[in-house]
Amino acid sequence: MKMLLLSSLIFWASFHAEAYEMKEGLMGYMTRPDGIEIQVQSGGCTRKEDFKITTEDFQAFKELTLYRTRPDECLAFVPWGTVLFFSHQELGLKSGENFHFANTIRISNVW
Repeated sequence: MKMLLLSSLIFWASFHAEAYEMKEGLMGYMTRPDGIEIQVQSGGCTRKEDFKITTEDFQAFKELTLYRTRPDECLAFVPWGTVLFFSHQELGLKSGENFHFANTIRISNVW
């Protein structure tokens, strides 16, 4: 019985640790001379390392997509989310290059 319980726990843990990837709704973004600040929802534990960005080249611009790779399961009240900074180099952009986000813009659920 203990072996079955242990096996079940190991199976659940490996399933729970599977790759989590969700297209993030953005609360906003702002360009800076050296990169882009992106505002995202947070429960208090959101970190830059919890995201990946893909870049797709089009003729006149680049399309960026931000994916959350680890859910924020914290329960802090952070109505304005958190701001993450990504340099042009991290995004695969040149300074002044045209881009847009494929992500939707989300408004905080506070109200």
